[in-house]
Amino acid sequence: MLTGTFIILIENARLEGESTTIVVDGMSCLRYMYGDLPWIPGGQVKEFVENVKDFAMRFISLGAELVFYFDGPPAEVKIDEWKRRRLETMDKINNLMDKLNAGVPASSLEGSDWQVLPPNIGTLSGVVLKEIGCKVIRSIGECDEEISRYAYQNRCLAILGQDTDFVIYPGARHYWSVKHFNKHNMTTLEYSGRKLASMLYLRFDQLPLLATLLGNDIIRREDLRSFHHSFANRYYTPRNVSFYKTVHNVAGFIRRYPSGDELTPYLRQLAHQVFHDESKWTLLQDSIQSYNITQQPKDDLECQTGIENWDTVLRLARDMHISGATPQLYGAIVRGIYNCSTCLEDYRLDDLPPNQVILRKLRQKIYGILLYDKPKVGDEPHVVRELAVSGPRSIDSYASNPAIPPRVPHPGLVALWSNDNLLEDMRWDLLCDAVDIDHRLVRDSGIPLRLAIFVLTLKYLMDEGMKLQMFELNALISSAVVLVDYNSEKLKRLPLDPLDTRALRLFTLVARSYGSLILLNSSCGNPIPAQDANSHNYQDGKLYHQTYRMSKNGSKISELCEHRINHIEVFNAIFSILPVDKAVTPVAV
Repeated sequence: MLTGTFIILIENARLEGESTTIVVDGMSCLRYMYGDLPWIPGGQVKEFVENVKDFAMRFISLGAELVFYFDGPPAEVKIDEWKRRRLETMDKINNLMDKLNAGVPASSLEGSDWQVLPPNIGTLSGVVLKEIGCKVIRSIGECDEEISRYAYQNRCLAILGQDTDFVIYPGARHYWSVKHFNKHNMTTLEYSGRKLASMLYLRFDQLPLLATLLGNDIIRREDLRSFHHSFANRYYTPRNVSFYKTVHNVAGFIRRYPSGDELTPYLRQLAHQVFHDESKWTLLQDSIQSYNITQQPKDDLECQTGIENWDTVLRLARDMHISGATPQLYGAIVRGIYNCSTCLEDYRLDDLPPNQVILRKLRQKIYGILLYDKPKVGDEPHVVRELAVSGPRSIDSYASNPAIPPRVPHPGLVALWSNDNLLEDMRWDLLCDAVDIDHRLVRDSGIPLRLAIFVLTLKYLMDEGMKLQMFELNALISSAVVLVDYNSEKLKRLPLDPLDTRALRLFTLVARSYGSLILLNSSCGNPIPAQDANSHNYQDGKLYHQTYRMSKNGSKISELCEHRINHIEVFNAIFSILPVDKAVTPVAV
């Protein structure tokens, strides 16, 4: 533990005229920033916002400049690993649901090492960080590679994250662990790739081969098991080979080989020794080369088609993505792909539709807006390839989802995303056309703009087949309406238990859908301003579950709205524009 690491090193860098910039792996820090807030109920988003601000300000107050990186779409080379992790998470969610159904209190399950971060906090954290002066970048390629390249090229003080790859890359002067970060005394652990290499009697530039032969996102550790077991001798059997021993064995193997470009002629020989298959030498080459951050990537080639208008759109989408826009926007426009991860759904039940299935039509309409300027070949619609988790076999292969063009005028994306206020009505028309509602019902009905995303989400889901009982609808609406009166301290005092799994799955369906409406809003040029569209305005898990229990037990609307006239009026305004007769099922007698 390096006591006073941040305080001393930031101050020393400042006095020496060196950079005080810390590059933060935003995705690995999300769990730290979410902290011990309850995650099972569906997200303590308002409290999370306070945590994000507190985390960043502790560094800023010491004189550090923060650059946060967040992941973009997963790289194609890592899709198999992405799929494996999604399926693994699905199994864990099933186990969680079984425990909750068996009566295990949610509070007793919160403290485990495993968690599923609530919907929407990734995008929201970037917005909050920009508001307090941090630089936010969303990666085009591999996030850890881009972080290391930025730190290397800008001579940054440190990288803060939790990825072993940062030990391999020649990035910043220091690599600090967020897992061991203590915000109270501003200390953590520091990892050093050069010290690791020295301890293993390797050169620093041999670490990429070490990482490759131990297993990474390109070459899975499971595929190296036979190679690792080949080091077994009469002193131990393959079954009890520790990772520590494997590291030293592989390091000893690597010492016989040169490093850098001199290694290339030996790759076929290496592939034969490691895989018993010389043809896999290119896999070794790809893995080793992935740690080379000294060359500038050629991702801008994705934005060069030779068609001027479309290339302008592609470059604009790329720039917006890098500056922190919703990641699916770039994936759909530039790469024609959409990925969506696992959430707290139970696909073994059929009382609620899978989130990604019910949102498929909405995504088609979003693609119609985003790909409006893209030149077509023939009469076939543009298609986006999707990997959207909606059950055990749902991500076996990409599914094609054709774009549905808007039914209202579209000025083109460059104009739509401009600051031209004369296009505001057109932006609203496009937004509401996708949800099949007259924009005047949303804008002129007395519903606060901070609840517009919530209202559009419910409207869409109820139209498309989400069935719920009246008390559930009342709980959803009232908990979103009254959230404005709750500060972090008041939310902390709300109970976590008991938790109804039907309520949990319903809230997951709705809260996960907020992200798609936020994407739709971004695609239309943000007719709902970002500060109103963000999910902390209407998403709070514990408040929803408390309201759900009250509503199920017969509480009246006035009580659910805490006897506030203004809340009751907003509740009624929302209720009046929802397709209640279509979606609410009568109570069985």
